[in-house]
Amino acid sequence: MSESRRTEDLAAAWWQELSFERSGGGLRRAGGAKRAALAKLRRAEGPIDALAVPEAIDLYRRLRGVDPNVDADRVAAVAVALANLRPEPENLRPDRRVPAVFARRSFHDPDSAGLSEARFRRLLQAEGSELLDAFRRLVRLLDGRADPRSLANAILHWGDRMRQRWIFEYYGVAVATPHPDAASAAPTAP
Repeated sequence: MSESRRTEDLAAAWWQELSFERSGGGLRRAGGAKRAALAKLRRAEGPIDALAVPEAIDLYRRLRGVDPNVDADRVAAVAVALANLRPEPENLRPDRRVPAVFARRSFHDPDSAGLSEARFRRLLQAEGSELLDAFRRLVRLLDGRADPRSLANAILHWGDRMRQRWIFEYYGVAVATPHPDAASAAPTAP
């Protein structure tokens, strides 16, 4: 399993643990301290404020176990973005992956985008501590409906390669750039 896949799975598991509780063989929305932690993260004014929430430090600890060089500001941005997701198991479906949830259906259909081109360009320009607010806004624009794995992966690996992939997907030409894990999933020759 690639490091990228492992970190996104850990982040999704962290979100699930804070968002849901098992109840009678099913899942229900978490309450109490978990719900309070998510609320604090939603209101965080920046990376330091987010990292002051113990649950964000727990996420940092988990991710650092896989990637000792994980950036604390990016983990804070992941925690805040995931805290803004709706506590719905449907968010874990593959069709909720970002940027697919807001991308154009095709290059020639600009009205099909769920995110305006101007907002998309502003998101692409986000750097450093700006990532926290940029991705919080994105999740809110998506009405809290997005896959936590792909969201965490994007924030943790935000750079020119990720931006390029998002650009191709946004404009409906995703086939032009394969998913980073595609090489590891390719069949090997006998």
